[in-house]
Amino acid sequence: PALHAGGRPDLAEQALRRAAQTVLRNGVDLAANHFFGIAAVLELLRGRPEAAAVLLGAARSAGGADRVTMAFRTPSSLAYYM
Repeated sequence: PALHAGGRPDLAEQALRRAAQTVLRNGVDLAANHFFGIAAVLELLRGRPEAAAVLLGAARSAGGADRVTMAFRTPSSLAYYM
């Protein structure tokens, strides 16, 4: 999101694509949940709130987040829903 807000949406897209490959197979608990939340912020900055909503929905179930008591990787992930 910082790259996009800083006027480099092209670099933001590249960074997100590279990160996706790593995050989705690194095995860190709820990493995918956090990744989808960040991708949702980027979609919102792009002016696509519908896509952001879909990604936030995916973040709620990615990596089993819907089956744990505190289903957020970080406090900032929780803030996306407030």
